[in-house]
Amino acid sequence: MDTDRYGRTVARCAVRGRDIGAILVAAGLATAYRDYSTDYVETEAAAKAQRMGKWAGSTQEPAAYRHRELDPAPGGCAIKGNISGNGYIYHLPGSRSYPSTQINAACGERWFCPESEEQAAGWRAARD
Repeated sequence: MDTDRYGRTVARCAVRGRDIGAILVAAGLATAYRDYSTDYVETEAAAKAQRMGKWAGSTQEPAAYRHRELDPAPGGCAIKGNISGNGYIYHLPGSRSYPSTQINAACGERWFCPESEEQAAGWRAARD
């Protein structure tokens, strides 16, 4: 249909002439993306009124989910222990890379408090 300001293709997907986006929104499996189009707003309102799909219970809007605070510090322990190619590194709140550092506990990354805890475990402070 178009190209956005970043050079990405803007398209509508259809199968046998049926708009897949409209089908998903009508079933309550997707939401109208109002930032760029109002095409599915009425379809979404009908799905919501009929309590279809996600509208059958309480939900969080996708944009709110994407803008949530990542990695909420458990129990007030806000030091991020990150494993990378540079080793076992911890990031203190306020450091340059702290906001972009995500914790993946499945890989052995973790939260620390106080700072002496990670030092005792052999982690080093980030150099930023």
